[in-house]
Amino acid sequence: MVIVGYIFSVFIGGTLGLLGSGGSILAVPLLMYCFGQTPTEATGNSLLIVGICASIGSFFKAQQKEIVYKELIWVGIPAMLGAFVVRKWAIPSIPTEIVIGNLGSITKDLLILTVFCLVMLLAAYNMIAVKSAPNATAAASHWKASLAGLGIGLLAGFVGAGGGFLMVPGLVFWVRLNMKQAIGTSLALVALQSLTGFLANASTPQHLHWTMLAGIIACALVGMFVGLKVSRRIKAQPLQKGFGWFMLVVASFIFIKSWLG
Repeated sequence: MVIVGYIFSVFIGGTLGLLGSGGSILAVPLLMYCFGQTPTEATGNSLLIVGICASIGSFFKAQQKEIVYKELIWVGIPAMLGAFVVRKWAIPSIPTEIVIGNLGSITKDLLILTVFCLVMLLAAYNMIAVKSAPNATAAASHWKASLAGLGIGLLAGFVGAGGGFLMVPGLVFWVRLNMKQAIGTSLALVALQSLTGFLANASTPQHLHWTMLAGIIACALVGMFVGLKVSRRIKAQPLQKGFGWFMLVVASFIFIKSWLG
């Protein structure tokens, strides 16, 4: 399964480079099922994988002038704050086993995995659903974008995802960026938020397996470069729906496997 994991890492990087979102959320099941990590470990380590890939991708997007720095500040600072708070204090404070009244108990890992599946289903819906174009005359709402950034940072930090699947539509509909600008700015936001969350989580070095992570990141970067190249020649939007259905299947599989064994 390790070889399969490295191959799949190329796919994750390619999707992130092509769509600016979506692929990063697959890093968690990759680490769990191909490399044998627990959900707590996987959600922390995935932030490093996603953060480095998105950083390099956003560097190339910056050269193409597809990053809007004003919006990066408005959304990025709250998103970084949210990710840091969750990984630094919220995740470590969750007990190993949580008692739910007379209903029994749930483990910390199962809770994280359940929330992760729900977020993945939301990501799939965002990619599958057809959205109408925003009203070009409507004013941009930066305070809504900032609040959304905080919420995305909290949520993405908890489940170890980049949150680009929420950032891209938010940047289009709330601050009126075109799709290319939204994808480029989203990559930069994902990089800032993910690396902040990882640094907050890095105080638990037993979760870090540097050789494995280096191999995954190297493979993902190969996919990232391919995705960035392809994104110049084709429109990414038509591919989102198919990828959304794929994510729906993966989320359903993880949910059933985690609850039913």
